[in-house]
Amino acid sequence: MRRYVPLVLLVLALVAGACSGDDDTGSAANTSIPDKTTTSSTTTTQPDTVSPDVIPTDESRIDEAYVEGVLDALFVESLRALILVRDSGDGVVTEEASDLVNAISNKSESVEIQNSLASTARSGFEGIPPEPSPILASVVKVITASRSCVLAEIVLDAAGVTGDPRTPEPDERQFARLAPASASQRDSGLNPTAWVLAGLPVRTDGTVPDAKCQQ
Repeated sequence: MRRYVPLVLLVLALVAGACSGDDDTGSAANTSIPDKTTTSSTTTTQPDTVSPDVIPTDESRIDEAYVEGVLDALFVESLRALILVRDSGDGVVTEEASDLVNAISNKSESVEIQNSLASTARSGFEGIPPEPSPILASVVKVITASRSCVLAEIVLDAAGVTGDPRTPEPDERQFARLAPASASQRDSGLNPTAWVLAGLPVRTDGTVPDAKCQQ
């Protein structure tokens, strides 16, 4: 039987699972939100590497390094959303965090992320390190590369958020799906890339998910 789990739910479930209980009285230390990343042609970016805020006209440029750069930038913003909710002290997804999530993910993924943030807030965030760092993605292979959809097999390191590395199941494979950001998402100033998260599936039977992308 095929098993599919949205990866963001898996990561946040690991955070909640690391909690010692449901007591929400223990709050984590205040943490400054990571500085917003920016891209610039005048930085140390390699000349042959396309900036994450550009969708290459030549689809062959949507390679492992490019997808990794996009994911790294999006995961920095997802951490910002988590910290915004945690530091609000209200136990709810704030409007600022909601706007950020909406800017970096498609509609269905945004709902999943915000529900997971709310669930994690109710847990008291006890499993999150005082100084969390973004999820890191290593791209194993780009499976589908087009200007309208990207699907890549990846390996994630979420220890910076969960505080503990996890051991994948024997047949587990992780994937990232990206869709082009809409004009409003790009104009929001909250998404440093030209893409949004369109589902981060985990398959535990060794299969590859459908490559279709929907906004």
